[in-house]
Amino acid sequence: MCWVACRSGRDSCCSSSGPSNSLAGIRPRDWNQEAVDRLVNGGAAEPIRQIAAWQLLLHRAMDTGNDRDLRHYQELLAQGVDRFPDGFRQAIHVDLAICAGLQGDRESARRHLSWSRGGVVETSRRLLGKAIVAQLDGRFEESRINAEDAIRALPKALDPGLAELTREQIGRLQSSGKWSG
Repeated sequence: MCWVACRSGRDSCCSSSGPSNSLAGIRPRDWNQEAVDRLVNGGAAEPIRQIAAWQLLLHRAMDTGNDRDLRHYQELLAQGVDRFPDGFRQAIHVDLAICAGLQGDRESARRHLSWSRGGVVETSRRLLGKAIVAQLDGRFEESRINAEDAIRALPKALDPGLAELTREQIGRLQSSGKWSG
């Protein structure tokens, strides 16, 4: 949901970059390099726009499998999330919960998921976070149900590019074979 902070297009960090690519249905890993460079080097003067750029770059790192960048942006977001306005920071907490969960850090995943209540968050992302945490907790049936609900929520996603990443992440969770209990 970081694109909400950037949608005005007046900031060099965000204009014609990740948000435009993602809203056009382009997965983060397929964004054009100019857009990525703008996010990395944009030097947004406003903290909110910088944090929004970091969230977009986290999505890209997730989608490309770049663990170094993923951990870098995960750390920056964890340190800066409280500077993001309430109502929008919850989406960052969901992404941090997903990252922590996929890294096997159950406590951090739970904590970020608990801080993600409310706010403007893609339903499919929140449900993916819940599915990951439930799986880490050994609640396999709950994990399966959350993942299936996340799939059903994908057609209503506001960000089609991020929805494609979410679809793949759900598929990886489903194929992990842990739902047999």
